[in-house]
Amino acid sequence: MERLLGTLTKREEQIVRLRHGVSTTARHTQRQVAELIGLSSSRVGQIELKAFRRLAWIINACPDGDTVAVEELIREREAAAAEQAQERERAHNALLRQMERRRLEKDQRDELRRAKARSGAWKRKLALAQNEHQKLCEQARAVGYRIDRMERRCWLTRWLFASASRLATLRDEEQRIKSAIEVSDLAIAKIRLSDPELSADKPITDPRTAEERPLTQNMRLNQTGDEPCPEN
Repeated sequence: MERLLGTLTKREEQIVRLRHGVSTTARHTQRQVAELIGLSSSRVGQIELKAFRRLAWIINACPDGDTVAVEELIREREAAAAEQAQERERAHNALLRQMERRRLEKDQRDELRRAKARSGAWKRKLALAQNEHQKLCEQARAVGYRIDRMERRCWLTRWLFASASRLATLRDEEQRIKSAIEVSDLAIAKIRLSDPELSADKPITDPRTAEERPLTQNMRLNQTGDEPCPEN
């Protein structure tokens, strides 16, 4: 009997043992077996009927007392069950590898999106800082041009038009703008150094362009505003 039950599946063997008290203390009804296993009563009956048909086929296929045939059939079924288990394990491992590959691909796509977003935010921040720097440079050129025009006047003209106070005010304004330009230069340099695409082994040089570097104290635009000239 034990060898015959060994030809059944684990679920079929469990149900037959519980229903007919094989190696157990008592027999159980379909409802009790269903509660123990976690299936419906009708499903337990279906599995039990299938197990009986399997046992009947084995008994009819093997002559009376031919234990060798039964053993051979059991070995074949065990080998088939082992092959099915290996196939399920291979399919499960393949599914795990596929899920891992998809997870890695998703992580790569997410990282690319995050890198693109960081790069876009960095470019927008740099563009705003450069626009502000350009405005300050234009203001510095305009104030320097006015100061240069006033300094080129003769002393009598400056005295008649009270240019001394206006010249002092313009110089204070020029100094304020130069300080703002220096702060803007530092901010732009800091932004450039925080470039997400900046390589770690790339040599660090002055990231500012010639137009972004601060104006020196002894340089001022001439009357045309095209060439710098030393301050008198």
